[in-house]
Parts: sequence; structure tokens; C-alpha cells
Amino acid sequence: MMKLYSDTHIPKQVAIQLRQSDIDIVRCEDVNMATASDEAHWQYAQDNKRIILTHDDDFLTLASNSWENDQLFYGVIYGSPITQGKIGTIVKACLSQKNIDLTNQVIYIQNNQ
Repeated sequence: MMKLYSDTHIPKQVAIQLRQSDIDIVRCEDVNMATASDEAHWQYAQDNKRIILTHDDDFLTLASNSWENDQLFYGVIYGSPITQGKIGTIVKACLSQKNIDLTNQVIYIQNNQ
């Protein structure tokens, strides 16, 4: 089962729609981490075996660092700023990855998804 963790850049409506599709998603606001550092978000996601859903490219760096240091991470679904606010595009991208193991992978949301 896909387990996601979204940061503050992802609209609440994305989580609502994903939950309606039986996706387990936790928003950083749900766990009182809205103002946490990127590193704290990263650690929370790793500790809870969740894929990070974000528009923040700092998570690309954290994923790269983990990969280069042979550290397991549970995946990142990244939408560039051009996809920010495009709720349907983000939801569709997540659902397309629903049954895929994203361990140690970064998935880029395409604007035309």
C-alpha cells in the first residue's frame, strides 16, 4: 500500500482526493510539522516509511545524498513549480505510482499528466 507524506507546498485538496482513492497520506500539518525543517520532514518520512510528496527541490538533494551514501529512502514524488496548484495533475501522478515500489526512487510529475 502506498504511504505518502506531503509537505506544506502540496494543497490540502490533494490529500483529500488521494484519501478518497484509498491512499494513506499524512500532511505535515496533521502531525504538527508545518514549520519543520526539510531535514525534519525527511526524517519523519523515513521513520514512518512514507514517500515524500513535494514541490520543494531540497528533497531532491536529500534523496541524492541518501542514494550516494547507500542509505535507504522510501521515495520522492516531485512536482516542479510549474505543477504547483495543479491538483488533478498531482493526484493523477500519485495514483499512477500506487502499486509501484518507489524505494530509492524519485518520480517527477509531468505537467501534462
